[in-house]
Amino acid sequence: MALMDEYRVGEDGPWSAIEAAHLWRRAGFGGTPEEVAAAVGDGSQEAFLAIVDALVSYLPQDPNLDAPSGPGPWGGPIDGLPDDPEDDDENTTNEGQTKRPRSDRRLESHLFYRMFYTSQPLQEQFNQFLHDHFVSEFPKVEQVISQYQRSIDRRQATSEQLLVQNKLLRETGIDRFSDTLREVSRNAAMLIYLDNWLNGSGDGRAQENYAREIMELFSMGVDNYSEEDVREIAKSLTGETLDGFRDDGSNDAFDHRFRDGNHVEGDKTVFGQIVSEDMEGGELLQIIDLILSKRSVQPDVSGLAAPYNDLPAAAVYMSWKLLRWFVNQNISLDPPDQAVLELADYMRGTDDGEYPLRRFPYDLRACMRKLLTSQCFYNIDNFFAITKTPADFCVSALRLSQAAVGVSPEDFDYNRGIYGDAPINRMRGMGMQLFNPPDVSGWRQGRPWINAEYLLTRYYFLERITRSHDGWGLSDQDIDDLQILNGGTLDPSDYESIMNYLITVIVQDDIEVWAPGSTSQLMAYMNEAAAEENNGNRRFRRQVRGLIFLLMSLPMWQMK
Repeated sequence: MALMDEYRVGEDGPWSAIEAAHLWRRAGFGGTPEEVAAAVGDGSQEAFLAIVDALVSYLPQDPNLDAPSGPGPWGGPIDGLPDDPEDDDENTTNEGQTKRPRSDRRLESHLFYRMFYTSQPLQEQFNQFLHDHFVSEFPKVEQVISQYQRSIDRRQATSEQLLVQNKLLRETGIDRFSDTLREVSRNAAMLIYLDNWLNGSGDGRAQENYAREIMELFSMGVDNYSEEDVREIAKSLTGETLDGFRDDGSNDAFDHRFRDGNHVEGDKTVFGQIVSEDMEGGELLQIIDLILSKRSVQPDVSGLAAPYNDLPAAAVYMSWKLLRWFVNQNISLDPPDQAVLELADYMRGTDDGEYPLRRFPYDLRACMRKLLTSQCFYNIDNFFAITKTPADFCVSALRLSQAAVGVSPEDFDYNRGIYGDAPINRMRGMGMQLFNPPDVSGWRQGRPWINAEYLLTRYYFLERITRSHDGWGLSDQDIDDLQILNGGTLDPSDYESIMNYLITVIVQDDIEVWAPGSTSQLMAYMNEAAAEENNGNRRFRRQVRGLIFLLMSLPMWQMK
């Protein structure tokens, strides 16, 4: 039995709300009770495969965020969405900068806004994965733009170029990985950030930054190449530039162009293979083909049994990264876990079938379907095995706190009065500034997200979104509507039912399995709150707000 074999409902386990909630946490930012119930359906194999296919088969453009007239519950493009949290101090035109960002903070808000309102959750979660994989830093890009483009607003121009890159990753990044490598290599933000726009500029000298990172970080991992390979690839990438970038104010300043006058002539040798001279930019394509076919040296697969003894380094490395992001943060690369080997073998394969079967090598969409339908994914050891990033934490906290008081996804409120930039500010305090990772290798995933400072910031954010203050956070009316006397389903005198309801919405699993003894502590809180508040409505509100805060403060809720 292979770890990547399809999960068979009934044979391998049930398809219930617990498994569906696990899928929603990984393939999005947590499912509401309605979304989880719809995913479960009749609990059959067909229902299980249907929701995975619905998540994986997303469109390049989100119908509710990008389409000219979206058919979804919000009824239109991002311009029609509610409550753009604009900042009048920075925005004298009063236009919605979260929708059309012109600064680093507005750019962060834009991406958060998309995660919160997306109708295609895997698209935004996969975009977060690629945002961490193909890194470009706002400060570096802004610094270079300000040096050469003095007549334009450097912050706005930087925001626009990073948004172009992010749009590229969102709309095409889940499909053919070779195409993504090609497009990213010629993207203006990447050319500027890793200096390849200067590669060969003027005298044909090779700039090696991007040549190294396209292998070490973006495809193969470390030690699968030599320093001579770096030098030869750098020569092959000379001439891949922004030809108008030195012309201040030029309309084509950020347009990629291959400049043959800057290209190093002659054949190159990479991994012992000849890269034929191409004075029209074709050497980049040859380089990508060689990278994706190079057999793995680190980890060394030569001693493994077939079919794993000749796996390409890029297939092994990218499979490890996907599994680490979507399955378990402790997946090992060296030595490679069995799941890594199996997914890598699948990743390099091809057949004549159409999706949802494999279509071509390095088809990441097909690989994601394979992963999300696998027995490995639904192994209990892989539940709550990944530390939520600050983005995961804040988006899921906002979504599920509103769901807990009966707000439907189409009515979720990104309320300017309370939230504004609060998620962005708090995410920075949790160690994550979107579009500005620590370095080119991205963020340190897993346990580094949890330390005393970051945890306190998480708790502060939870306190802010659950408290009551003149329309901020969860409204008193929404909470009161949960009571049976107001047409809801909760009896304010039945503390155990109130607790179990919120556990179902917030935790979405058997809490005693993951946090033994927690139910007795939560009941103690309910009784304590009741003893301190005689007014029935105020007591109920306090209990609901407090329980949501406490459940989201649990160690298991910091995980997904």
